[in-house]
Amino acid sequence: MPWSRFGLVARWVSEDPARNRFRVYALWWEPSLFGPALRAQWGRASGFGPLHSRTWWPDAQGNPPEAVERKLIARRLAHGYVEIQRGPAWPEQQDPAGASAVSDGSPPPPSAGRA
Repeated sequence: MPWSRFGLVARWVSEDPARNRFRVYALWWEPSLFGPALRAQWGRASGFGPLHSRTWWPDAQGNPPEAVERKLIARRLAHGYVEIQRGPAWPEQQDPAGASAVSDGSPPPPSAGRA
């Protein structure tokens, strides 16, 4: 059975003007030669400075790194990131409790992410 969760998982922002903190974080699934790969990208929201990325590959049996995905989502929420977009690849088993998610892809309200 082909794996069907390719695409955006979610995007988050973390803003704190008092600490000059304006960060973005995105997580998505993409196809690779070895099976489904989980990709994360983060950096400053302004676009200045480097944009970092990391890829998690399937294990030796070809299983996608879904446990890593759940840990990354929990970590973003624990570190005060605000979800601004939820993609079609959002894990079904993920508990959205406590997430201020905009699940339909519409833009966040003007006050989202601002303290």
